Amino acid sequence: MKYLMCFLIIVCFILSCRDESISPCSAFKNGDFIFHAASNNMTYSITRHGSKQVEIEQETGHKTEWEITWLSDCEYTLLLKKDSYGVMNTERVKNLSDFIYSIVTTTKDYYIFEMRRSSSTPFVRDTIYKKSKPVRL
Repeated sequence: MKYLMCFLIIVCFILSCRDESISPCSAFKNGDFIFHAASNNMTYSITRHGSKQVEIEQETGHKTEWEITWLSDCEYTLLLKKDSYGVMNTERVKNLSDFIYSIVTTTKDYYIFEMRRSSSTPFVRDTIYKKSKPVRL
């Protein structure tokens, strides 16, 4: 009985030491991802590191560089810094930084986000997947 009681105390201690403050969204702040945009049927390879996000359109090879700013554990904004096909020279780019991306659901392999203007209702809902690690032979 003493051993059982000691075992239960140790298990309770170990479980109580888990860090519950780690957000499930933190797994998506850095890394390599794949995004297939339902809006234009294009697939993008995304790499995030620190405050930099690079997107490459897989069909065309067009590249954009963004500054990602995390507003909270699960919300971020993107600011276009550089592109390889002239988006920065158009009027459309002026409003790109007005969007807020909210991660609403996470799994170990993907997250679902909603995009909205600062104070509006979300109007885009889509999924970004973690890129599978290549198998080395």
